[in-house]
Amino acid sequence: MNRKPGACMSRWLIGLLLIASILVPMLAYHASSQGYGSMSGRVSDEQGIYLSNVEVNAIHQDEYGNMISFNTTTNFNGEYTFTSLPAGRYIILAKKAGYQTNGSFDNFLPASGTLLINFVLQKSLVLSGYVNCSVTSLPIENASVYAECEFESYLRNCLGFTDANGKYELNTGLGPGRYIVKSWAKKYVSQKREVEIYSPYGAVSNFVLHPSCTVNLTVVDKTMAGIEGANVLLVNKTGIIYDGKTDSYGRFLMDTNISAGKCTLIVNMSGYVTNYTELDLQEGEIKELTITLASSAILKGYVQRTNGLGIEDALVSLSGMSEVSVSSNEAGYYEVLSDLLAGDYTISFTHPSYHNASVRMEISEISEGINWCNITLTRYSYLWGYVRDLDGKGVSGALLAFSENGQETKILQSDTIGFFSYKIESISGRIDVHVSARGYLNTSKSMSIPLESTIEENFTLSPLLVILSPVSGARVNTSVIEVKGITQPFAEISILVNGAISSENILLADNSGKFQANVNLSFGMNSIRVCARVYNNEMTVELKVNYQGPRLYIFEPADGTGIETESVMVRGRAYDSNSDVNAKIYVRIDNEQWVYVCKGGEFEYMVNFTREENGIHKITIRAEDEFGTIYEQIYIEVSIPEKIYSISVETTPNKKEGKPGSNHVFKVLVKNKGNSDDFVRVNVEYADSLSWKVQFAFDELFTSFLTFPYNTSIRASGERSFYVKISIPEDARDGDSFKVKIIANSIFGVSSESEVVSVAKIDIMESAVQYLIWLGLVSVAVVLIYFAYKSYMRTKKVLEEGKEEDKGYQYRSSYGSDSYEDVNYNTYTRYPAYSPYGGYDRYAVYEDDSKGKYTNQIRKFDKIK
Repeated sequence: MNRKPGACMSRWLIGLLLIASILVPMLAYHASSQGYGSMSGRVSDEQGIYLSNVEVNAIHQDEYGNMISFNTTTNFNGEYTFTSLPAGRYIILAKKAGYQTNGSFDNFLPASGTLLINFVLQKSLVLSGYVNCSVTSLPIENASVYAECEFESYLRNCLGFTDANGKYELNTGLGPGRYIVKSWAKKYVSQKREVEIYSPYGAVSNFVLHPSCTVNLTVVDKTMAGIEGANVLLVNKTGIIYDGKTDSYGRFLMDTNISAGKCTLIVNMSGYVTNYTELDLQEGEIKELTITLASSAILKGYVQRTNGLGIEDALVSLSGMSEVSVSSNEAGYYEVLSDLLAGDYTISFTHPSYHNASVRMEISEISEGINWCNITLTRYSYLWGYVRDLDGKGVSGALLAFSENGQETKILQSDTIGFFSYKIESISGRIDVHVSARGYLNTSKSMSIPLESTIEENFTLSPLLVILSPVSGARVNTSVIEVKGITQPFAEISILVNGAISSENILLADNSGKFQANVNLSFGMNSIRVCARVYNNEMTVELKVNYQGPRLYIFEPADGTGIETESVMVRGRAYDSNSDVNAKIYVRIDNEQWVYVCKGGEFEYMVNFTREENGIHKITIRAEDEFGTIYEQIYIEVSIPEKIYSISVETTPNKKEGKPGSNHVFKVLVKNKGNSDDFVRVNVEYADSLSWKVQFAFDELFTSFLTFPYNTSIRASGERSFYVKISIPEDARDGDSFKVKIIANSIFGVSSESEVVSVAKIDIMESAVQYLIWLGLVSVAVVLIYFAYKSYMRTKKVLEEGKEEDKGYQYRSSYGSDSYEDVNYNTYTRYPAYSPYGGYDRYAVYEDDSKGKYTNQIRKFDKIK
């Protein structure tokens, strides 16, 4: 679509779009569910005269977000009416030629309701002027002029056109304010300016339009056939001027709003390479331009490792007829589908972890098929390791110079722990590494370059001259010290002390470069200079050592110790690394006089304090030689804390409930919470008048009893424990309680107390249940006795009566199997016997034929008729 100023929206359409942006958040009412209403009103001018033919717009947003405008006009009485409007919120606009547009906003029309909205229209201000051509100065007919208020564009805007004289007049919808006024015409470049209209007489603004440049474009292929549907963009520094597509002949005309100056013409089409043409147009220039689009080519391929796996994010760069770069995906696949001209190319493949590769290739047009180019890249090999000294410590800042196949490639520095890592640039051959570090001998190694491998190679540097001991600035307490060092093997070593040298201090380093020698020091600061000579190279290290004589040590007490007793033994030693020395040892407490202790190495001294001397005390020790020279003086501080006396009595638990006859055991702890030993008297008081049994013991099993008062000593922060057992008597009533108070008194005047309580708790429900159970058992026993007696009496009665009518029947044994047994009635006498299982249908037969006499020969039979 051409972007031409003449193809502008109408003034009311612009207004509606702006109103829509206001109504979107507030007009979401569903007409189908909210119902309908009506709206009416009158429109008059400032004198109150009703105006006819006024256009009234009611703007509403439906349930789908669509903006709906309902339109009507006023009658000769200035009246307007809307019926069957969907309920919801509305914006109402009233407009008439020659008048300013008026509006009413945020009006809510309820379902089945009515709105009455009247308008008063003011006369519109007038904006007029002429539009002429800048070249001919002639008027431009039918040029468009559009004015829009800067802040109320939806109310104050107007569109007009010039007549044959180039004159325009905008006299509708304009009120006081600042306006953006734009004029345009076909084949001219549009103009835009700000115009202020405040005068009742309006304002005048004339336009002089410059003729537009014209670009008559034809797009063809290599056979000069027009290409239909090619995309055309004309762009300058302000943005897109024209965009569109070529017709069936490949033509596209651009003749409006193209200013003189530089611009870019972009033409692209699928299957062709995009064309960019820079234009520098003159004012009014008509440019005939034919652009030939070259057919594009397609290149595809894979970037792979030596094991056949794809390499992701490999950069594929083409240089030649076109300059194109793409990256491979996770499978190593890449493709170039557009803007690629056929021709000779150099294709480069790069990846940070792989050796670069490139190929030359003739790429053909898409009509001849897809071009493929696969490549295999070799992964970089890496060399890493550590640079260490002879003690295995990393050497920081060591320089490593790498050469590959005779060519120096890179210089690296080891990090703070001696680590280095180097990416080998060559695929094969040899690599040489030269390592150097300040204070160390250089070293080198040569090795073969591995293929796609990571190898570790460590370097050990030997120092030029390193003094291992003593450390410069050290303070020693012996006159003879050992100087140890390391340098080049078999180097000549000379050691000077305070500028002097003895024959014992000239020696050779061993085959590993190590050496050691004893030197004699003078009292105070000593200068030691160590020289190592290898051939004509001499290395020197200087250090200072301070010899201060014997050292003093205090073994006990430790500095900051708190003294719990009234005296403390101070033990120490005056020590020289060679032997004990005969130094005089003195001790002083705080600022008192110095006291001589002994002459010799180890010493001890008893310091006595009183408890009133609580606080921090300073104990100072010093050593002197026979001339009174003080070798060393040291001190420690000890503290005597203030005595605190505090005791507490704790019971666990302090209350128990139980049934009559039960025993309750309580644990009692008497604690010394002070910082000094204490002597405590423990006693008990009974707080109730009840006479319950109470026992006291040292153990929970109550095998070792104690009596009161109970006297005991308790160390600081210590405790004593015993147990209290309270027995609830059988006749205790529910709620009865018995309290025992334990009281502890210190001989230093502090005391504490606690109590234990035992409460009788009788479970009334449990007693009731037990009573009911016994009552039930007695009742069952009575019933069983009753039925047993009744059964006995009934059986006795039957046996006494007998039944002669049952003679001559056949009987079967009830204790036998399923076989029948005939019985000779003359041999046995049988009597009916009562059975709870079968009434009187069972009989008892007695072998001795005697009634009522039971013997061991009783047999039972079932009667069978």
